[in-house]
Order: sequence, then C-alpha cells, then structure tokens
Amino acid sequence: MAGGSAGLTWTAAALVLMSGIAGLILLGRRAPSGRLGAGLLPREGAGWGARLVRRAMALLQTRRGSGAVVGGALCLGLLLRLLTLGSRPLWVDEAGSWGYGLLDADTLINVMGRLELTPPGYYLAVGAWMQLGGDGVFWLRLPSALLGAAAILPFSLFLRRAFGTAAAAWGAVLLALAGAAVHYAQEARVYSALLFLFVLGLMLAERLVATTGARRWWLAAGLALVTGVMIHLHFTSIFAAATFHVYALALLAQRRSPVAAWLPVFASGLGGLLLAAPVLWLALAIAGNTTGAAYWMPVPGPQEAWLEFRNALLAPQLERIALPGALLSLLALGSCLWVGRRNPQIRALSVAFVFAVAAVWGISQVTPILMDRTILFTLALYLAVLAGGLASFRRPLLVALVVVAALAPQAKGTLNHLRSTTFYGEAWDSLAAQLDREARPGEAIMAIGAFEAVALDYQFRNGGTLRTTVAVGDAEQGVNTVAIRLMTDAVALPGSLLGRKTLCQAVGGAPAIWLVSREIAAYPEFYAGVERVLRETGSLPLSLDTHGTLMLQRWSAPTRCD
Repeated sequence: MAGGSAGLTWTAAALVLMSGIAGLILLGRRAPSGRLGAGLLPREGAGWGARLVRRAMALLQTRRGSGAVVGGALCLGLLLRLLTLGSRPLWVDEAGSWGYGLLDADTLINVMGRLELTPPGYYLAVGAWMQLGGDGVFWLRLPSALLGAAAILPFSLFLRRAFGTAAAAWGAVLLALAGAAVHYAQEARVYSALLFLFVLGLMLAERLVATTGARRWWLAAGLALVTGVMIHLHFTSIFAAATFHVYALALLAQRRSPVAAWLPVFASGLGGLLLAAPVLWLALAIAGNTTGAAYWMPVPGPQEAWLEFRNALLAPQLERIALPGALLSLLALGSCLWVGRRNPQIRALSVAFVFAVAAVWGISQVTPILMDRTILFTLALYLAVLAGGLASFRRPLLVALVVVAALAPQAKGTLNHLRSTTFYGEAWDSLAAQLDREARPGEAIMAIGAFEAVALDYQFRNGGTLRTTVAVGDAEQGVNTVAIRLMTDAVALPGSLLGRKTLCQAVGGAPAIWLVSREIAAYPEFYAGVERVLRETGSLPLSLDTHGTLMLQRWSAPTRCD
C-alpha cells in the first residue's frame, strides 16, 4: 500500500511539474488568445517562456553551444560516477572480480575459463589493474567509472552524425544522468566497459554506412576489433555486437544500397568472430556444463523479462515508484518515436532495439543469463531515440515536456543510487566487523557459496584479523567449489558431500560456528540442507543478526560427530 501511495505521489508530482512548465510558457505569452490550446504550441510571437526554450533549442543547433553542453555533460557524468565510488563495500560479484583477478593466467584460462560465465579477458585486466594500484574498493571500481563517463563522448559523436548537434547535446546529458549507466559505472564488473565499447561500435557503424571508398574497410576493421574485444570481455557481448551490425544493415536496407556497400559490414562481423575465436570455444564448454556458474538461474518468463528491461531502461533504481517512472519514460519514448517516424536512423535504431530484445530474451530461454546487466547496452539505443526525437521537435513546450518525462526517472534513479550505502543491501564490511568483535579464537566461520566466502575473505584481508575457515560450495565439481579452493583461505566443503561426518571434520573442535549467508539465498534448498546437517550434529542456533540482506547466525558446537 505504501508503494502504491508513493507511486501516486510521484506521478502527481510529475504532472504538476509538467503543468508548471506549461503555465510558465502560457503566462509568458505577449498577447491573449481566444483559445487556451493556442498557447500550448507557441509560435514566433509567443512570450518569454517560449522564447527562453526556443533560444536554448537554437543554441544547441550550433557547434559551439552543443560542444559546451557535451563538455559539461562529460564533467557531470564523471562527477556522478566518482561520487560515493569507494563508500560502499564490495558486493558478492565484485568480490568475485577481485578473487579472479588474483589468479594467474593459466588458472583463469584452463580452469575457471571452463566454468565462469565471464571469459578470462576481463579478469586478466583486473589483475593487471591491481598490480598498478592495489585492491582498494575505489581503485577496483575506478576503471568502470572512467569508462562509464568516457562513453558519453562516442555516444555524442554518433548522435551528431546521425541527427545533428542538438541530438549530440541531448544524448550526452541523458547518458550522463542515466540511472543504470551510473549504477554499473560504480561496480567493479565488466558491464560499464561493455557499454563504452557498444557506443563506440555504434559510432563506427554509423560512419561505416555513410562512408565510401577504401576508408570503409578501415572502419570495418575498427568495428571488427571492437566486436572481438567485447566478446573477449563477456560472452553475451556477441548480442551487443550483432546489434550494431543490425543497425548498419537496417540503414543500408532503407537506402537500398548496392551489394558492395553491404560487404564491409558482413566482413567486420566475420572478422570480429575470428578475433574472438580463442574464447568462443570456452563458451561452448560452459554451455554444456551443468555445474557451471549459471545453472541455478531460472528461465525468465515474459513478465520477468519485461521487468528486467523496465528496471534497466525506463525506471532504474526507482523501486516503489517504478510504474509511474516507466510510464513517464514510455511517454517520452513514444513521443520521440512518433516525431522521428520517417527518420531512417530512428527506424534503424528501432529495428536494432527489437532485435536486441528478441535475441537476449530468446537466448535466456535456452541458457540462463543475468538479464538485468547484460541488457545494459540497449540503454544506448533507448537514449539515442530520445535524443534524436528531442532534436526533431520544433515546439518549445513539447520539448520541455518530453525532457521532463525523459530525464525525471533517470535523474531520480541516479539520486536513489547515490544515496544508497550498499549494493543490493550487502553490508559485508559491518558483518566482518561484528565477527572481528564477537567471534572467539577457534570458532569456525562457515560461508554458504563461493563468492560469499570470497567477499568475506576480502574484508578479512583488508582490515580484519579473522579468516574464513569453512566455505560450502553448491556442487562437488562446480564453479563454486573450485573458486573456494583457488581464491580464499577457506576449507572447501562440496555441498554434494555435506553430511554429519564431513561437517564435523571440517570444523574440527570449534566451540561455535558462525553461519554467513545472504538473506535471499541463491540456493534456498541448499541453505536448508546446511541447517539440517548442523542440527544432525547437535548444533543449535544461538543468535541471529542481519546486515542489510546478509545473515550472520551463531550456532553451538557440534555434539554428535561419531
């Protein structure tokens, strides 16, 4: 009920804000009109409100004005991505980046490369980065922040070539403020880098279509290089790379270009696959591995897929007010699609977006993938349509209304993210601090899940004195058990072998056991199995504390180990 009230409140606030803008323009009209509706579409003789918006629109049409806005957006984007960058503790997946970054190249490629969904390329880069500046939280996340801000530049260059200088300015502002872009630019994961590479590929694809002569082949080579690098960083990038190729093909189809113009596009795609060949065989190995990193993930249905796209694009980080935020975003998107319905770039972007959604959703029905982050690249398509549409409007009030509808959900989402103190509620720092204070020498710490153990181990290595003594993986040969053995100081206890005897052997004569897990466990039935085995040993729960979405439970010493 509270969520619904908040949603109505924000919807009403948005309507009041847009009405206020309309009122300012109406009040600024020079002469009274016989019809109220006449003031909604001000003409040249309208008053100061319309003139103000019109002058801003005219300024964006100039290279100097657009360049100033793009430069300001770059600064704003960098500032937003650096704010609070080191204030949150690493969450589970970020701890995984740190743990993988500690491994040598041979282990990453020949052991973890056959189990983990992210290919070795990203983790090799993380390892090299840590060699330069250590493994502090701020330093680990800094590449994501820098690449997230840098993405604004190629995005604006793409928009300037596709729609003009005004679109470049609008797009730079939209991407600087985009909630999902800011969020993932503050995570020590690969997704911000992929967004940067995608907009770079989009820019090259646009230029490739518009260029003639031998220079096309140089652009095709650049597009192939971007494609290859993306796939080396993440397997699902093959869909992102296919998307900017689809964009180029859609433009060529509308122009009815000769076959010779299509060849560089196909060549760039083939070249990118050839560059990615060293890791594509790893993807095939993972796809056939039933104990890999993603086997536990459910297949999303249509409703879940819609929610993933809504939360990533239309209403990022809005939670309780996601529905009104999405409605505002859809209002802006629909307006921009309508005004640009005859523009070939808008049409090509629409085709590319539909292809991307269909491809990601389709593969998720066969091989589970984490849609909420792998679809981040589609944000660039969505924002490009908004920017192109805004540059096409000629009525000041319509521009103002669409800007509010487009920017309000994104800005609010970014603000919500910057206000949060943890990622997904995972307060690993405070949990580790409590263990440091309360756990006595000799007591066992049992973490459920590999990355959970790695996250705890990171906290202990960076300020704590304890060590994780036991970590329970979810399968005997799966990625979790292997990761525990390679990345932590813990004793790996495969879940398939968990029983009274093996548990007692793992904890030894510990006077108590501290059980660490996430509140919403990825493997709820597995967590229940651990509790069952603990009770079989005679161990009983003594206390329970929560740290956001993390649980810390103290159990008594086992008494039935024979």
